[in-house]
Amino acid sequence: MLLFESLEKKDPVLAFQLRCTHQKKEVLFLDPVKSDKELLIFDGIEWLYSHEANRGRSIIFIEEDLEKIRAVLDDPRLLDLVQDEQAAIVHRGVFPFPIGGKVFETFGHSYSKLFMKFVQEVICFDALYAEGLDRGLSHFKNVFDSLLTLPKVFLLSTLKGDFCRPWLIVGGAELSDEENLFVQQAQHTHWICSSGSATKKLLRRGIRPDFATFVDPDPNLENYVQNDIPTFFQLRGKTDYLKRLKGPLIWAGENGLYPLEKSLCEIAGLDEQILEGGYDSFNIAVVIATYFKAQTIESIGFSSGRKTMNDLLSRVHLKNYDVIPHRLSFDPKRIVKNWSGKQVALDHGAVLAFCQKIVGAEDQIDYERLGLIDGYLKKIHFFVGKEDVDLSVLVNMVEKLLVQHKQFKEKK
Repeated sequence: MLLFESLEKKDPVLAFQLRCTHQKKEVLFLDPVKSDKELLIFDGIEWLYSHEANRGRSIIFIEEDLEKIRAVLDDPRLLDLVQDEQAAIVHRGVFPFPIGGKVFETFGHSYSKLFMKFVQEVICFDALYAEGLDRGLSHFKNVFDSLLTLPKVFLLSTLKGDFCRPWLIVGGAELSDEENLFVQQAQHTHWICSSGSATKKLLRRGIRPDFATFVDPDPNLENYVQNDIPTFFQLRGKTDYLKRLKGPLIWAGENGLYPLEKSLCEIAGLDEQILEGGYDSFNIAVVIATYFKAQTIESIGFSSGRKTMNDLLSRVHLKNYDVIPHRLSFDPKRIVKNWSGKQVALDHGAVLAFCQKIVGAEDQIDYERLGLIDGYLKKIHFFVGKEDVDLSVLVNMVEKLLVQHKQFKEKK
């Protein structure tokens, strides 16, 4: 059968499993949809007819149910899809071809677990691909800088307060007079968390948010202002800006993308805290509000056309409720906004000793013992289309950091 011959070359695992599958399920095809994006992700074989409408673009059809695929083996459209190098049908969490630098759009009607896993991986790709272009230096320079220079940080896991209340997340878009009034009123009824550059705009309007979020590794500092707002941050955030902040810094864990970062956190004395998601400032705010079991989560100050993959990921993390636009008719009770937490002094000496081991390593075995092999940039191989990891860029960066650290100590 020509289809199996083609499929065995492209995905031998899927071909084998289909040969072992004899049951079939009825498939009701959906009307084809068309997109101008390069990469499209469809949930279900029901979208099969959309392949022809989007020919010439990278496209992935995600289908967990082998019995559905089995039911359409005789459909010429499936053979056409299998023979197209830019198209694929997948049934497990493995990308079929490189997606680095491609713009994508998703279509789904049931949002299966596998579909959502792909969505999350593609969102990871956004950050990983950009960071991978410079071999992760923009990310890890901030990680090392922060762990070597920030004195103390609060731990998210130790924070206590009446957080199971309404939360309002404010974005950096311009607010109307009505929206501005709502935020002013919400100061008494919501925990207000400003997202990224929104902090500067809120302070200029005379509104003091309860918390801020910051995760940008290379921000436009003109959009930010020195302030004393308690700030949730992740280590990829620009260290130079974090050091300008006068308020409490609250470490919001790491997102599990780099095993090396997890090891560095442990060396510095931070607890194990993984917050998957949080790939932009809005997303991390949603994840944090969810972590605190917020009663509701409202958003304001985001463009009406914002329908990014990060938004979809936010809804995955919310599980039982969506991020909802602000509702002027919503009248929650006034809340008392007191919170406390435990501060941890970062172990600069331990991080410094680890840096010295990195630059002193002599061979691959030494690097492997330090967790650099399969821990530094393993997950971005696929996205940047490279299978090798050039550790020299990381080692050179650490060498420069050690020189800067020494010069800083001598000046003091």
